[in-house]
Amino acid sequence: TYRRIGHALLIVNARQLEMIAAATGDKVDANALPQWELLANFAAACDLPDERIAFEVEDTRTLAAEAGLAPTLDLAGLSARSIIDRHAELKDTDYRNALKGDHQSVFFLSQVDRTPHFVALAHDIAAKHGISPEDLAVYIQPRLQGRNCSIEITLPFETLPADQGRQTEALMAELAQACCDGGGFFSRPYGEWTSMAYAKNPEIMPYLKHCKSMFDPDGILHPGRLGF
Repeated sequence: TYRRIGHALLIVNARQLEMIAAATGDKVDANALPQWELLANFAAACDLPDERIAFEVEDTRTLAAEAGLAPTLDLAGLSARSIIDRHAELKDTDYRNALKGDHQSVFFLSQVDRTPHFVALAHDIAAKHGISPEDLAVYIQPRLQGRNCSIEITLPFETLPADQGRQTEALMAELAQACCDGGGFFSRPYGEWTSMAYAKNPEIMPYLKHCKSMFDPDGILHPGRLGF
C-alpha cells in the first residue's frame, strides 16, 4: 500500500471468499482455496491509463515474488473478474446472508499488523463455544495507504432455535468485548457496543452530546444515540 498500487485492495480468508462467491451466484469450496487471499483491483484515470495499470501490475508481480506469493486471475474456478462484474449488480440483500441464510458479525478499526492478533482471538473464542474457527469469515480492508484497516469477523449460520441463537449472540458479544479490550477501535458503535466503546474514553461523551445537540436540537436523529 505504501506504493499506492491498486484502486481497491481487500484481504479475505477462504470462508469470506466463499461467502462473496455465494452472493454473486458462484459456488466455491472454501477447502479448495488457500487460507488467505488478497484481491487487488486496478483502475486508472484518463491520463495514460494503460501505462499506469501496466506498471502497477508489474510492481504487484514483483512484490508478490518477494513475498513468495503467486498472482492469479482465478482460484478454484472463481475469477476475480466475475466478482467485480457481479457485484456491480448485487441484489438488495445482505451478501453476508448468502452462504447460510443469516449471520452475526463484529467490525472495528485497527492497524494491519495487529490483525493476526484479532484473528487468533476470534478463533480461540469460537473454539471455546464449540464453533469451528474455519467457520469464521474474516474481511480486512486496508485504509489510507495501509495506515489502518477495517476488520470484520462474521459467523454465517442457518436460522437457529432461540437457545442456539442466544449462544451465538453470547459468542459475538464476548468477541466484541475481547476485541475492544485488545485495542480494536469501534468507530460505529451501536447497541451493546455503545457503552463498551465509550467506556474506554468516557471523557469524550459530553463533547459528542454537545455536538449532536448543535445539529439535532430536537433529538429526532437516532434518539438516544451519540451519533447521527
